[in-house]
Amino acid sequence: KAGVKLDKTVVDGLWTCFTKYKPSKTNSIQGTQAIHDAILAVKDPSYGDKAIVAIKAPVILDDSPSQAGTKKVNDQIEFWQTTSIQVIKELKYKAAAKPLVEVLMTRNKLGVANLASAAIQQMPKDAEPYLAAGLEGTDPDLAKLQTDWDKDKGYVPILINVLAYTSLDSAREAITAYLPKLDTDLNRAAAGQMLIWFPTSPQLIGTYKSIYAKLPPIADKGDNDTGAERAQLLSVASEFFDPSLGPWAVGEAAGAKGTNMLSAKVGAIQSAIKLMGPGDKAGVEKALTNLENSGLSVNEKKQVADNVRAVFKFADEALAKCQVDAACYVKELDEPIPQTMNANWKAIKAAYMAGIHGNEQTRKDLIAHITKVTNPGARLAMAVAINHLAPKGDVADAAALEKIVDDDAKRKDNEALRGDDALTKVALMLRARASQ
Repeated sequence: KAGVKLDKTVVDGLWTCFTKYKPSKTNSIQGTQAIHDAILAVKDPSYGDKAIVAIKAPVILDDSPSQAGTKKVNDQIEFWQTTSIQVIKELKYKAAAKPLVEVLMTRNKLGVANLASAAIQQMPKDAEPYLAAGLEGTDPDLAKLQTDWDKDKGYVPILINVLAYTSLDSAREAITAYLPKLDTDLNRAAAGQMLIWFPTSPQLIGTYKSIYAKLPPIADKGDNDTGAERAQLLSVASEFFDPSLGPWAVGEAAGAKGTNMLSAKVGAIQSAIKLMGPGDKAGVEKALTNLENSGLSVNEKKQVADNVRAVFKFADEALAKCQVDAACYVKELDEPIPQTMNANWKAIKAAYMAGIHGNEQTRKDLIAHITKVTNPGARLAMAVAINHLAPKGDVADAAALEKIVDDDAKRKDNEALRGDDALTKVALMLRARASQ
């Protein structure tokens, strides 16, 4: 940490110590943490190949309880592979791209899948071909790993998620090419939801709608109601920043029935609230009133009042003030957010409208205002608006977002940090798109 160059004997000796240390054989939490921290502090380039060896090692999961009745520590997953993936991420060790994809596709390594995904985001162009090959089964090593999964093909949404977070054109093409091979509604819905991370285009929205059309209707089927997947897609319609999708979502949910009716209508109306312009307000309010009068239970009526009617009210305040003025919406983000439930929706609405009506300057203005907005929900909305307004990426804006996250961490601003995961993801996507 002090910048002192360590002797190779020390560097190698530390890794040897790491590979021989077994948390499962000791009660020393401090010792385990110290070795983990030392490896990451040193992160010598020579650790790259050694980390690859570590993450390729097979894992045996032991779910039997220990004598104390607690779950046993798995040295591979919870120590060696966790630490090794973190080392790869810190080093941005591109030679690990394929081994990281192998981790994602190894069923009993799901415990480190999120870490592997985060590491892949540091090397998107190197990993994308392997992620695509994992989907298609065109790489022999990755094709073998597909056989470990059940018929639900649980590796598919994992790979699609990671592909989407690269936000590369080639990743979008890989997902689009694979869509005809999706053979479960769960995986179709997962693919549809992840399209939001690519630059919006008529073709992309057409793809989203085509996936939606293939899913079961939101219907009352007695003991087996359908439509949960469509409800999920309606709730993300706003993320394409296309105002026409508001009325479309409300229209699709209008005839919803069964146990998924409420989630479908709430998701559709909230999407429409984010997207509505002055001319859409009456239609959204009518859909909300129809929902309130649709025979809901007392508890359901309260949920709608708290989470839809209140949301509409706060969003309408921003709309009434700024109409279609992107700069006005950015200024609205300077306003303090009250502690009242869902009061952050005024800022959320402002961020979405800035995304709909804004340009490159709006994007930079949003970034400049992020430090004034610590509410996690509002920060997320600002992050996706920034992402939408940067279809070609931007390295300088990515660096600005990363600095905000670093500063929040140094200040230990817990509220801001809760919304910073989105900033980190968007920063990586901006870098990836700029590198194309």
